[in-house]
Amino acid sequence: MTYFLPFPADPDDGRSEGAAAVPAEHLLSFDQLTPLRPADDFEPCSVVADMVGGGEQMVAAVTRICQRLADTARPQVAVLKRGGVRVDLGDDLGERRRWVVCHKLLRELSLVGWHVTVDEARLLVLGWSAAQLEHRLRVLQLALGSLQQVAGTIGVAVAYAEQHQEQFPHCVREEAIASVLDRLQREHLRWPVRLAELDGLPRISRHHTMQRQLRASVMLEERLRTACAWHVQVAGLAIEAMWRGLTEQGLRGESARGAAIERLRNTLLPDQPPRAAGPAAPGIL
Repeated sequence: MTYFLPFPADPDDGRSEGAAAVPAEHLLSFDQLTPLRPADDFEPCSVVADMVGGGEQMVAAVTRICQRLADTARPQVAVLKRGGVRVDLGDDLGERRRWVVCHKLLRELSLVGWHVTVDEARLLVLGWSAAQLEHRLRVLQLALGSLQQVAGTIGVAVAYAEQHQEQFPHCVREEAIASVLDRLQREHLRWPVRLAELDGLPRISRHHTMQRQLRASVMLEERLRTACAWHVQVAGLAIEAMWRGLTEQGLRGESARGAAIERLRNTLLPDQPPRAAGPAAPGIL
Protein backbone atom coordinates (compact mmCIF):
# COMPACT_ATOMS: atom_id res chain seq x y z
CA MET A 1 0.00 0.00 0.00
CA THR A 2 1.23 3.50 -0.83
CA TYR A 3 0.50 6.47 1.40
CA PHE A 4 0.72 10.21 1.30
CA LEU A 5 1.96 12.08 4.34
CA PRO A 6 -0.16 15.00 5.57
CA PHE A 7 2.03 17.89 6.63
CA PRO A 8 1.32 21.36 8.03
CA ALA A 9 1.34 24.32 5.69
CA ASP A 10 4.54 26.30 5.99
CA PRO A 11 3.69 29.95 6.66
CA ASP A 12 7.20 30.91 5.54
CA ASP A 13 6.88 29.41 2.04
CA GLY A 14 6.03 32.78 0.56
CA ARG A 15 8.22 34.83 2.84
CA SER A 16 11.95 35.25 3.16
CA GLU A 17 12.44 33.99 6.69
CA GLY A 18 14.16 30.85 7.85
CA ALA A 19 11.99 27.77 8.27
CA ALA A 20 11.56 26.50 11.79
CA ALA A 21 12.06 22.90 12.80
CA VAL A 22 9.01 20.64 12.60
CA PRO A 23 7.27 20.56 16.02
CA ALA A 24 6.90 17.19 17.69
CA GLU A 25 3.11 17.31 17.44
CA HIS A 26 3.38 17.36 13.65
CA LEU A 27 5.32 14.10 13.52
CA LEU A 28 2.95 11.29 12.55
CA SER A 29 3.04 7.55 12.97
CA PHE A 30 2.25 5.19 10.09
CA ASP A 31 -1.14 4.52 11.69
CA GLN A 32 -2.06 8.13 10.95
CA LEU A 33 -1.18 8.01 7.28
CA THR A 34 -3.97 8.08 4.75
CA PRO A 35 -4.01 5.63 1.81
CA LEU A 36 -3.21 7.32 -1.47
CA ARG A 37 -6.21 7.46 -3.76
CA PRO A 38 -5.66 7.05 -7.49
CA ALA A 39 -5.16 10.48 -9.02
CA ASP A 40 -5.25 11.69 -12.59
CA ASP A 41 -3.66 15.07 -11.99
CA PHE A 42 -0.04 13.93 -12.17
CA GLU A 43 2.13 12.90 -15.06
CA PRO A 44 4.52 9.94 -14.67
CA CYS A 45 8.12 10.58 -15.70
CA SER A 46 9.84 8.37 -18.25
CA VAL A 47 13.20 8.57 -16.50
CA VAL A 48 14.62 5.30 -17.84
CA ALA A 49 13.12 5.49 -21.32
CA ASP A 50 14.15 9.10 -21.96
CA MET A 51 17.28 10.02 -19.99
CA VAL A 52 18.11 12.78 -22.48
CA GLY A 53 14.63 14.22 -22.01
CA GLY A 54 15.17 15.04 -18.35
CA GLY A 55 15.74 11.85 -16.35
CA GLU A 56 19.31 12.61 -15.35
CA GLN A 57 18.47 16.23 -14.62
CA MET A 58 15.53 15.18 -12.44
CA VAL A 59 17.73 12.81 -10.44
CA ALA A 60 20.34 15.56 -10.07
CA ALA A 61 17.72 18.09 -8.87
CA VAL A 62 16.25 15.64 -6.33
CA THR A 63 19.75 14.81 -5.10
CA ARG A 64 20.61 18.48 -4.57
CA ILE A 65 17.39 19.06 -2.61
CA CYS A 66 18.10 16.01 -0.45
CA GLN A 67 21.65 17.14 0.25
CA ARG A 68 20.41 20.51 1.47
CA LEU A 69 17.63 19.25 3.73
CA ALA A 70 18.81 15.89 5.03
CA ASP A 71 21.62 17.36 7.15
CA THR A 72 23.64 14.45 8.54
CA ALA A 73 21.33 11.87 6.98
CA ARG A 74 22.35 10.50 3.59
CA PRO A 75 19.26 9.62 1.52
CA GLN A 76 19.88 7.40 -1.48
CA VAL A 77 18.33 8.63 -4.74
CA ALA A 78 17.60 6.00 -7.40
CA VAL A 79 15.64 5.75 -10.63
CA LEU A 80 12.34 3.85 -10.68
CA LYS A 81 12.02 1.29 -13.47
CA ARG A 82 8.61 2.59 -14.54
CA GLY A 83 9.60 6.23 -14.30
CA GLY A 84 10.23 8.66 -11.49
CA VAL A 85 12.71 8.76 -8.65
CA ARG A 86 12.90 6.93 -5.32
CA VAL A 87 14.45 8.51 -2.23
CA ASP A 88 15.44 5.98 0.45
CA LEU A 89 15.90 7.50 3.89
CA GLY A 90 17.65 4.44 5.31
CA ASP A 91 17.12 2.45 8.49
CA ASP A 92 19.87 4.08 10.55
CA LEU A 93 17.73 7.11 11.46
CA GLY A 94 15.59 7.11 14.58
CA GLU A 95 11.84 7.35 14.08
CA ARG A 96 11.62 11.00 15.11
CA ARG A 97 14.59 12.04 12.98
CA ARG A 98 13.29 10.06 10.03
CA TRP A 99 9.91 11.81 10.15
CA VAL A 100 11.53 15.24 10.43
CA VAL A 101 13.63 14.57 7.33
CA CYS A 102 10.61 13.06 5.57
CA HIS A 103 8.47 16.14 6.24
CA LYS A 104 11.15 18.49 4.94
CA LEU A 105 11.79 16.49 1.80
CA LEU A 106 8.09 15.98 1.10
CA ARG A 107 7.38 19.70 1.36
CA GLU A 108 10.32 20.82 -0.77
CA LEU A 109 9.94 18.16 -3.47
CA SER A 110 6.22 18.89 -3.72
CA LEU A 111 7.00 22.61 -3.95
CA VAL A 112 8.90 21.94 -7.19
CA GLY A 113 5.58 20.81 -8.68
CA TRP A 114 6.10 17.06 -8.43
CA HIS A 115 3.62 14.45 -7.24
CA VAL A 116 5.33 12.91 -4.20
CA THR A 117 4.15 9.97 -2.10
CA VAL A 118 5.55 8.31 1.01
CA ASP A 119 5.93 4.55 1.29
CA GLU A 120 7.45 3.36 4.57
CA ALA A 121 11.01 4.76 4.75
CA ARG A 122 11.13 6.20 1.25
CA LEU A 123 9.62 8.89 -0.94
CA LEU A 124 8.52 8.38 -4.52
CA VAL A 125 8.74 11.36 -6.88
CA LEU A 126 6.37 10.33 -9.66
CA GLY A 127 6.15 13.32 -12.00
CA TRP A 128 4.46 16.66 -12.53
CA SER A 129 1.22 17.35 -10.66
CA ALA A 130 -1.27 20.00 -11.74
CA ALA A 131 -2.26 20.60 -8.11
CA GLN A 132 1.34 20.97 -6.94
CA LEU A 133 2.25 23.19 -9.88
CA GLU A 134 -0.68 25.44 -9.04
CA HIS A 135 0.59 25.59 -5.45
CA ARG A 136 4.07 26.46 -6.72
CA LEU A 137 2.69 29.36 -8.77
CA ARG A 138 0.93 30.76 -5.69
CA VAL A 139 4.09 30.43 -3.57
CA LEU A 140 6.25 32.11 -6.23
CA GLN A 141 3.80 35.01 -6.42
CA LEU A 142 3.86 35.37 -2.63
CA ALA A 143 7.65 35.30 -2.63
CA LEU A 144 7.76 38.05 -5.27
CA GLY A 145 5.39 40.13 -3.20
CA SER A 146 7.57 39.76 -0.11
CA LEU A 147 10.60 41.04 -2.06
CA GLN A 148 9.02 44.30 -3.19
CA GLN A 149 10.80 46.12 -0.34
CA VAL A 150 14.46 45.65 0.62
CA ALA A 151 14.20 47.09 4.14
CA GLY A 152 13.70 43.66 5.71
CA THR A 153 16.72 42.22 3.92
CA ILE A 154 18.84 45.20 4.97
CA GLY A 155 17.89 44.65 8.60
CA VAL A 156 18.74 40.96 8.41
CA ALA A 157 22.04 41.66 6.63
CA VAL A 158 23.08 44.16 9.28
CA ALA A 159 22.15 41.76 12.09
CA TYR A 160 24.00 38.85 10.44
CA ALA A 161 27.06 41.05 9.90
CA GLU A 162 27.09 42.06 13.56
CA GLN A 163 26.82 38.43 14.67
CA HIS A 164 29.59 37.40 12.30
CA GLN A 165 31.90 40.13 13.58
CA GLU A 166 31.31 39.02 17.16
CA GLN A 167 32.20 35.43 16.27
CA PHE A 168 35.11 36.25 13.96
CA PRO A 169 36.49 39.65 15.02
CA HIS A 170 39.62 39.35 12.87
CA CYS A 171 37.89 38.31 9.65
CA VAL A 172 38.86 40.45 6.65
CA ARG A 173 36.22 42.42 4.78
CA GLU A 174 35.94 40.22 1.67
CA GLU A 175 35.60 37.02 3.68
CA ALA A 176 33.07 38.60 6.04
CA ILE A 177 30.88 39.81 3.18
CA ALA A 178 31.01 36.46 1.38
CA SER A 179 30.21 34.48 4.52
CA VAL A 180 27.30 36.68 5.59
CA LEU A 181 25.86 36.79 2.07
CA ASP A 182 25.97 33.00 1.88
CA ARG A 183 24.04 32.74 5.15
CA LEU A 184 21.54 35.39 4.05
CA GLN A 185 20.77 33.56 0.81
CA ARG A 186 20.34 30.23 2.60
CA GLU A 187 18.39 31.33 5.68
CA HIS A 188 16.65 34.58 4.77
CA LEU A 189 16.02 34.71 1.01
CA ARG A 190 16.13 30.92 0.52
CA TRP A 191 14.94 31.16 -3.10
CA PRO A 192 18.39 31.63 -4.67
CA VAL A 193 19.30 28.18 -3.35
CA ARG A 194 15.99 26.63 -4.36
CA LEU A 195 16.21 27.99 -7.90
CA ALA A 196 19.83 26.90 -8.30
CA GLU A 197 18.86 23.35 -7.36
CA LEU A 198 16.60 23.19 -10.43
CA ASP A 199 19.20 24.41 -12.92
CA GLY A 200 19.03 22.32 -16.08
CA LEU A 201 15.72 20.65 -15.17
CA PRO A 202 13.48 20.46 -18.28
CA ARG A 203 9.96 21.81 -17.76
CA ILE A 204 8.10 19.67 -20.26
CA SER A 205 4.68 18.00 -20.09
CA ARG A 206 2.43 16.20 -22.54
CA HIS A 207 -0.62 17.85 -20.96
CA HIS A 208 -1.63 21.31 -22.08
CA THR A 209 -2.62 22.52 -18.60
CA MET A 210 0.62 21.43 -16.99
CA GLN A 211 2.72 22.81 -19.83
CA ARG A 212 1.04 26.18 -19.34
CA GLN A 213 1.72 25.98 -15.60
CA LEU A 214 5.36 25.08 -16.24
CA ARG A 215 5.81 28.05 -18.55
CA ALA A 216 4.26 30.34 -15.95
CA SER A 217 6.54 28.88 -13.29
CA VAL A 218 9.65 29.54 -15.38
CA MET A 219 8.54 33.12 -15.98
CA LEU A 220 7.93 33.76 -12.27
CA GLU A 221 11.23 32.11 -11.37
CA GLU A 222 13.10 34.51 -13.67
CA ARG A 223 11.40 37.47 -12.03
CA LEU A 224 12.17 36.04 -8.61
CA ARG A 225 15.81 35.44 -9.56
CA THR A 226 16.11 39.09 -10.60
CA ALA A 227 14.49 40.29 -7.38
CA CYS A 228 16.78 38.10 -5.27
CA ALA A 229 19.84 39.39 -7.15
CA TRP A 230 18.85 42.95 -6.26
CA HIS A 231 18.38 42.01 -2.61
CA VAL A 232 21.77 40.28 -2.56
CA GLN A 233 23.41 43.36 -4.09
CA VAL A 234 21.87 45.69 -1.52
CA ALA A 235 22.66 43.25 1.28
CA GLY A 236 26.32 43.22 0.23
CA LEU A 237 26.45 47.00 0.57
CA ALA A 238 24.76 46.81 3.98
CA ILE A 239 27.19 44.16 5.22
CA GLU A 240 30.20 46.20 4.08
CA ALA A 241 28.82 49.33 5.73
CA MET A 242 28.25 47.43 8.98
CA TRP A 243 31.73 45.89 8.81
CA ARG A 244 33.33 49.30 8.38
CA GLY A 245 31.35 50.74 11.27
CA LEU A 246 32.34 47.91 13.60
CA THR A 247 36.00 47.61 12.60
CA GLU A 248 37.09 51.03 11.34
CA GLN A 249 34.91 53.33 13.42
CA GLY A 250 34.66 51.21 16.55
CA LEU A 251 30.89 51.56 16.73
CA ARG A 252 28.67 49.08 18.56
CA GLY A 253 25.03 48.14 18.86
CA GLU A 254 22.41 50.63 17.74
CA SER A 255 25.02 53.21 16.76
CA ALA A 256 26.69 50.77 14.37
CA ARG A 257 23.39 49.69 12.86
CA GLY A 258 22.16 53.27 12.43
CA ALA A 259 25.44 54.35 10.80
CA ALA A 260 25.39 51.38 8.44
CA ILE A 261 21.83 52.06 7.31
CA GLU A 262 22.58 55.77 6.85
CA ARG A 263 25.68 54.97 4.81
CA LEU A 264 23.62 52.61 2.68
CA ARG A 265 20.91 55.21 2.21
CA ASN A 266 23.49 57.74 0.99
CA THR A 267 24.88 55.17 -1.44
CA LEU A 268 21.52 54.18 -2.91
CA LEU A 269 19.86 57.62 -2.73
CA PRO A 270 22.71 60.15 -3.08
CA ASP A 271 20.41 63.06 -3.96
CA GLN A 272 18.29 62.75 -0.83
CA PRO A 273 18.78 65.38 1.93
CA PRO A 274 20.67 64.12 5.00
CA ARG A 275 18.61 62.67 7.81
CA ALA A 276 18.48 64.21 11.24
CA ALA A 277 20.71 62.58 13.85
CA GLY A 278 19.20 59.69 15.76
CA PRO A 279 18.42 56.01 15.42
CA ALA A 280 17.50 54.86 11.93
CA ALA A 281 13.82 54.15 11.52
CA PRO A 282 12.91 50.69 10.17
CA GLY A 283 11.87 50.48 6.54
CA ILE A 284 13.55 53.71 5.39
CA LEU A 285 14.30 52.35 1.93
